[in-house]
Amino acid sequence: DIIILLKDNIPVGIVFPMGESDLHVLIFEEYQGRGIMSDFMSSGIVHQLNPRLSSISTNYSPEFQPEMYNKIKHLASKAGLELRMSS
Repeated sequence: DIIILLKDNIPVGIVFPMGESDLHVLIFEEYQGRGIMSDFMSSGIVHQLNPRLSSISTNYSPEFQPEMYNKIKHLASKAGLELRMSS
């Protein structure tokens, strides 16, 4: 199953639930940087799709890739999730 993200009835992204423990979200390039991902994470849909989810992980380093790390940290906090570093 996939979920199509809409903004004003226009498709702007796709959500791919990947089993019970993973979720991939793709925002189409022309809509990136418009806060769509932030709105999605704040919406509560993540917890509807996976009620047991309490954290997410990233392999982006705050030391070497601070911009991407901070974006992911921001999105995690919007969804009320703890951010962990991948091992």
